[in-house]
Amino acid sequence: VEIENKIKVGLEKALDVVRPTRKAHELAILNNVHDEVVRLWELIHPDEPIKPTRFELKPGTKGSLNQYASFGDVENVQPQAYFSESHLDTLGFCYWLAITKYATNGDAILVLDDVFTSVDNVHIKRVMELLNTESEAFNQIIVTTHQRRWHDAYKYGSMARNKASVIEL
Repeated sequence: VEIENKIKVGLEKALDVVRPTRKAHELAILNNVHDEVVRLWELIHPDEPIKPTRFELKPGTKGSLNQYASFGDVENVQPQAYFSESHLDTLGFCYWLAITKYATNGDAILVLDDVFTSVDNVHIKRVMELLNTESEAFNQIIVTTHQRRWHDAYKYGSMARNKASVIEL
């Protein structure tokens, strides 16, 4: 029993070192991608009075990522309380894309499966333009969708380029 107690005490001390170190590392990554998140956001939502502002991790808790944004003149609001479904979808996409670029250094194949069903035509066009631009930073981007607007834009419209292929199933 004595050896078990010593092991327990040692493991608790290790956890006291590892947990804050891990959280500091996670927050450093989030801070490193923050500017990229804002850049991507502003390409999709130029001149809109809402934008992501910062990340925060609560010490001592699991799953503690809090996102903050500005909403008009109000700062530090949680987007989930104020943003539309479309804005939340594009915000999540911006976070995901920025972290993917950071973590893979562009050595990735992105697969997007009907992730923009809530986004209107104006914003979806900006997402498509963003994907065309960002495609240079990845090995490949694959978009699967049931939405005709994606098909038409890439097969016939302004998004049709040599680097895009449309496969109909």
